Parts: sequence; structure tokens; C-alpha cells
Amino acid sequence: MTHGLTPDLVPNARRLAHQYLRHNAPVLWAQMMASGTTFVVPDQIRHLGIAEQARWLAATEARRIAQARLFYLDVEATRAAIDAGSVFTERPYTLGPGLPPAEYGLLVWAEDVSASVGGADVIACHWQVCDDGVWTVWWTDVVGFTQGQLAAGVYDRAKVDSILEVHGVLMYDRERLLPYGIGELDGTPPDADMDDRVRALTNTTLATWAMLSTGLAPTVVLPGGVGTIAGLRPIPGADDRVTVATAPASSDPTGTTTR
Repeated sequence: MTHGLTPDLVPNARRLAHQYLRHNAPVLWAQMMASGTTFVVPDQIRHLGIAEQARWLAATEARRIAQARLFYLDVEATRAAIDAGSVFTERPYTLGPGLPPAEYGLLVWAEDVSASVGGADVIACHWQVCDDGVWTVWWTDVVGFTQGQLAAGVYDRAKVDSILEVHGVLMYDRERLLPYGIGELDGTPPDADMDDRVRALTNTTLATWAMLSTGLAPTVVLPGGVGTIAGLRPIPGADDRVTVATAPASSDPTGTTTR
């Protein structure tokens, strides 16, 4: 199902995500970590307390979001990426540092890419190309999820408004380092609990990068908004232009994933 996050709204979605990571995530993540939620914590901060770890993790993601180039896949391109990603369910993926279309990126898909039944739709991801792999974080459609809960009588309006005020239009879902080379998600921690939902979104992410970086998907670039929009100030140094991808002539990524 499509959502209401159109290409012109992607800069605002980024600003809201950045605001969440800077102001709300440190406290919420510390509470989650204290209650047993697992985050991927690098070795260099394992000696810190939970609150310090949460602040470090949130600040690092905020910096990544601030530097990201913005991308949007329309409905046809999203479906082509999902179809192309299904190839990786039959054989290991191949990933090199040149596959993502930018060193730092944030992209939004027009539809859910997690192939899940129930739960919030995964509609976005951001990443950083690193020395040992591509650090990738996925985000869910918090607006669609809360509206569904409201319609089902699970949430009332006050609950919905509270969640949206904290998270914005995207909700941080999970993070992974996707290692370079030929491989597959191997079921070891923190991937031990990975299910079809997460495998599907990982495969679609790889196929999306291939479509964008190889020029397989036609694109247009929209100018970013100027100044404060809906009460949100621009992120210093951020490029708010949005690269919008449409359906490629061929969705077969074979031979395009090694760079």
C-alpha cells in the first residue's frame, strides 16, 4: 500500500528524523537498551554506560542523516526493486563500496519493502559507505501505522498525536552493517532473529542501490525547499535536492551488483 510521503516531502521527513535522533532518541534508546532491546554497539563504546551509548549511537545516526543525499522511488520503481531483490533469495548477494549511489544517503520507497503481514511498513532507509561494509538503517511508516491503530480502536487520538510528535513521519526500525563481498545474512547475532521481513527489505535495498548507481532507473532531480518549512529549519550543510527514480526498462540486476 502506498503512503502519503511524496518526493517533495522527503526533505521534511529528513528534518524530522534528524530532530528525533538529536532530541528524543537518546532518552528512548537508553530506556529500550535498559529493558533488553539490542542495538548494534561498536566495540569502542562498549565500556560506556547505557545512557552514554544511547547518546553516541543517536548522535552518529544524526550526523549520517544530515550528510545524506536524498532519493525517492516511485511506485513502479519500488515494485521493480522488490522484484529484482527477489533474485538474492536464491543466491548470495554481491556488495562493493561503489554499489550505493552516494556515500551517505536517505531514500524513501513508495510502498512497503519488507514483505510482511502485519506490523509497520518499512518505507525508508539511510546508509553510510564504510571501510568494512555499508551501515544501513531502515525506517517504518509511523503515520500509516498509527492511523491503522486508531481505526482499529487500539490507539486514541491523543496516543497517535503523542507518537507523531516524538517520531515525526518515520520511525527508526533497525540497523545492520552489510559486509562487502559475496555473502548472505547468516543468522548469527545480531541477525539470529531475522525473518522473511528483514531479508526481503535487505534484498530490495541492494537492488535499489544497483538501479540507482548504474543508471538503470531513469531519474529527475527536484530542487529542495528553502528556509523553514512547517516549523522545521534546514539542517546546516544539508542538500535538500531529491533524486526521484522511475521504473527501469529492465528490473534484472544480474551483473550490475558488483562495483
